[in-house]
Amino acid sequence: MQTRDYDCYIYIASRMGFRLLNDNGDTIFIDKETDGYCNMYANNIAVSFLHSMNKKQINAIHYFENNHPKIFEVLVNHLSNQFKLPKDELGFKCINILDQFIDDFSIVEYIFIKANKEKIKVKMFKSILVNEQVKKGFLKNQLSN
Repeated sequence: MQTRDYDCYIYIASRMGFRLLNDNGDTIFIDKETDGYCNMYANNIAVSFLHSMNKKQINAIHYFENNHPKIFEVLVNHLSNQFKLPKDELGFKCINILDQFIDDFSIVEYIFIKANKEKIKVKMFKSILVNEQVKKGFLKNQLSN
């Protein structure tokens, strides 16, 4: 099921301020701000190459499209626990719509790159941090795959 075509390379104004990545997406230019574009995947496959996505994945994409400012606010607040200025220290690599879900929405993984090329992965259900909620026991019984 798919309601419309999706490009794997999307513009997201909310990610402005993060550092620019090289074409391979594995190195950040600490002195350059992102152009606002990033890749979107579904289970690590670029969405533009998919013939179809399930309803839960489409629901997650639609939620992201309508709520990315709030999502990035939560992400930046979360990353501020580890980084003094996350946007100045990290590049935003991609969005990966996982085949894990809660209710009718897929879990979305947001991947950032540090200056040392290390990846930081943050999973969210809508605009809720999954890792934190699972640790607290709130989502443990709801997470399915």
